[in-house]
Amino acid sequence: MLNGKPVGLLDVDDVVCRCVKGMASAASDKLGRTILEEDVKTWDFHKSFQVEGLEEHVEEKMNEKGWCLDLEVFPGAVEGVKKLMEISEVFFVTAPFHSEHWMHERRQWLYSNFGVDRDRVIQCHSKFLVRGEFFVDDKIKNL
Repeated sequence: MLNGKPVGLLDVDDVVCRCVKGMASAASDKLGRTILEEDVKTWDFHKSFQVEGLEEHVEEKMNEKGWCLDLEVFPGAVEGVKKLMEISEVFFVTAPFHSEHWMHERRQWLYSNFGVDRDRVIQCHSKFLVRGEFFVDDKIKNL
């Protein structure tokens, strides 16, 4: 509890942000055909497509300045997070990608889309160590 409210933890990618859609767009460029979010069958994007050089291509795009900033918000996510903020103290727990721009752009993205200050953003890979009353994440091992 914090300030008399439960602490709520939210992942960012593919919880409030359409990261897979951005990755699918990058994969489409490489493959010369349209890849949709629905075409991704596992949590690990790259295991859905066994194409040589695809993982490197997608990660190269993700490393580009502005890639993280350009990701779409899921429809209804802003309204849903606002409602959660009324009943809980919300923190975003997100694993940083190995890009020089990612951590800064992630904080900017959360501020511009959800009005979240940097003190409400926890960037770490060991999310299972972060504690709250509830945690929404798309990767089961983090829960």
